[in-house]
Parts: sequence; C-alpha cells; structure tokens
Amino acid sequence: LVNRAAVSQVPRYEFIKREISWQSPVFFTPVDKQGGLKEAELKALILAQYQAAGVAPESVDSGAIIITGESAKTRNARAAVMALSQSLGDFVVASAGPHLESVIAGHGAGAQTLSEQRMCRVLNIDIGGGTSNYALFEAGKISATACLNVGGRLLETDGQGRVVYAHQPGQM
Repeated sequence: LVNRAAVSQVPRYEFIKREISWQSPVFFTPVDKQGGLKEAELKALILAQYQAAGVAPESVDSGAIIITGESAKTRNARAAVMALSQSLGDFVVASAGPHLESVIAGHGAGAQTLSEQRMCRVLNIDIGGGTSNYALFEAGKISATACLNVGGRLLETDGQGRVVYAHQPGQM
C-alpha cells in the first residue's frame, strides 16, 4: 500500500502489489427446494476452503460477503449472509446489484486490465446461474453495463435431460 497524494493533499492509497494466496474452485450455491439458501452447507463450504487454504478463520481480521444474482433473490438471503458474517468474523455484507456485479466480474476476469493495457474496448460477459452480466471497458474504464435474466441454472434437468424444475425467470 502506498500513498499517491502530495504531502499537502488528502491521502490517496493504492495497492502496489497484489498476490493471490489461495483460489478456491467454483461451487454451486446450495439452495433448497423452497428457494432458500442452505446456511449450514454454506458455512461448511466456507470453513472447508479456509482449511484447504491453510488459514484459521480467527486469523482473518476482516472480509466481505457479497451476494449476487439468483442467490440474492432467495427468501432468506439477508438472514443467511448476516448469520455467516457474524459466525465467521468481522465481515462486511453487501448485495451487489447488476451494475456492480458486472463490474466485479469484468475486473475478476481481467477484462479491465486487458482494455487498459491495449487501450481498446473489451466486453466481458459473465453467465451466471440466473443472470448474465455484461461490462464494457474502454481503455480500462467502465463505460457500460447490462444484465439479462438468463442463466445456466434456470432450468433443472434429470439424468435423461428432461426439465424437472423451472425457476421463475425460466418459466414460459
């Protein structure tokens, strides 16, 4: 962390080095048939990733739980993430709307960096379980976002490929 502001100005801190110390695999969010998050399964999943990373939960000073997409629409989303934040440490809880979710996905995928390095336009498309988020970067700056209620988990199928359940946006 370095202060980029002049001596007489308000401090403006920037990260000068970033290092990924652990990256978990991607998991489907556990949701019950009544449309609620399975809190116990979520907590077990998170604790298992702490263990796999070799990090004790009590050694983490702060963090964030950001709930997005279809998970944010579940009947117990707020209560579930608040309970997780209290049991896992001093975590900030946020619900990312479609704009923020699009920007986060674009940064995470490297679209912003590529756009900045090549001074070009890069469109990042993040297809999630219930929504698809679009972020357009121009010369590294976000210029537009969009979100469609189309995702990979709106229809659930059985072993033969027959639709056994359609979530609300997937119903016709």
